[in-house]
Amino acid sequence: MKTQRMIPAIHGMACTLVLSLSALDAPAQNLAGPPPPNDRPPREGSSPQDPRPNEDQALTPEQTAKVKSILAKYKESLLTAADARAINNAFREAGMRNGSALQQAIRGAGFAPERIGALAPPAGQMDKQEAAGNPPEPEQPDRSKGGADRPGPGQGNYSLEQAISDRAQLSMIAFDGLAFLTGSMGGNTFLPPGKVADFCGFQYMRDVDTNQLGHNTSFVPRAANSVLAILDEGQKAQLVALAKEQEKPLTEFAYKRFPLVKAFCRQLAGDLPTGSTGLSRQAVMAYTAEVFAIDGLLSYRRAEVLGGIVRSLTISTSLTGDSGEAFLAALTGEQRKLVTGLVERQRPDLAEIVKTRRAIATELRRFMKESSVDKNKVMVLAKHYGELDGEISHSYATAFAQVGKTLTTEQKGVLLKLRNLDAKYDCKGIYVFSQPIAMPEIRNTDFLFEGVKR
Repeated sequence: MKTQRMIPAIHGMACTLVLSLSALDAPAQNLAGPPPPNDRPPREGSSPQDPRPNEDQALTPEQTAKVKSILAKYKESLLTAADARAINNAFREAGMRNGSALQQAIRGAGFAPERIGALAPPAGQMDKQEAAGNPPEPEQPDRSKGGADRPGPGQGNYSLEQAISDRAQLSMIAFDGLAFLTGSMGGNTFLPPGKVADFCGFQYMRDVDTNQLGHNTSFVPRAANSVLAILDEGQKAQLVALAKEQEKPLTEFAYKRFPLVKAFCRQLAGDLPTGSTGLSRQAVMAYTAEVFAIDGLLSYRRAEVLGGIVRSLTISTSLTGDSGEAFLAALTGEQRKLVTGLVERQRPDLAEIVKTRRAIATELRRFMKESSVDKNKVMVLAKHYGELDGEISHSYATAFAQVGKTLTTEQKGVLLKLRNLDAKYDCKGIYVFSQPIAMPEIRNTDFLFEGVKR
């Protein structure tokens, strides 16, 4: 029987199912980092970077000298995330923005702009990447300042406190608002498959990868192949059987989201059922509870199978927003209040989600030592998780729709420019996770609105 070194799971924040994980084709750009991505929908584990330059801003000789002066305080090989953030802030204060001229000046000073951008993406991009399964690389210890005594990778930047902080959440909400108001039914359905049933620490493992490959496209196959190489044939057969077993419920999970997405799009378009005043909070919460019940079953079976494999191992397993900001800036004071108010409104639900995720993960990890776990408890928690997610999603959809109804033609133009999509791009059909398909027949969504008999 083969052996395996297990990395302990620390569980990340799940974001709202329908809005927060919608396909946003233009992640925020960082000041000193690479330019924005192209119009292809993101792939699980893909990089958000693209070599196309932004609209350039020529630098004066004084600004070029300023770039060198700012960077002279740092050593490129020892840059930390805190250093990169300070550099970006200094560039902003000097009135400089991203473009080939700034990047050339940075390289001229002996630094790689891609390195700075990877260490310190804007808050909006960091939260959105995290929601999509592609967060930026974690902060590394600054060895020039006694790094051995500082928190290691993942222990400084990445924490629940940071993820649910008002600033991080507002950046994410604003990012979602930009996606929702400039997107489409098809774009809103894009969902990385890795975000389903993720209670096993996958996200944390990527964030703290000491080789800094956690969000490179090669990371998942390399990690997976390493695991498969140390398992025996019987253990691998269990994983294969589980994958086949979960194909149908995973597809069901994807299709079950469509009525929610369609109802939210109807709210935005003002396409309400006769006599309805808008989305029903209770109906949305009840429906998302059903969606998360599928996630609960998927999670339960994964933990059951993986836990059994862990118990069969022969050794111990105890080893160790720039676009969001620009979106808000494009709104009027009243429009902005609708978005910023979501931070306060979702705070209790967010705290309860953290508590519920921890309870689910704690229960499922018992499979590593026990052959039987309370399935009913997991399902109750999963449905409660769904209700919380549904309440937050309902708040987002209604607030964004209110904003959408009051946008001027000029504002809509600004938002489309922020989204950075090619004018010829047209999202056709719909996504089963990240696989495009033709638009299927979706059940009548009237039941998700107020004033409709159920």
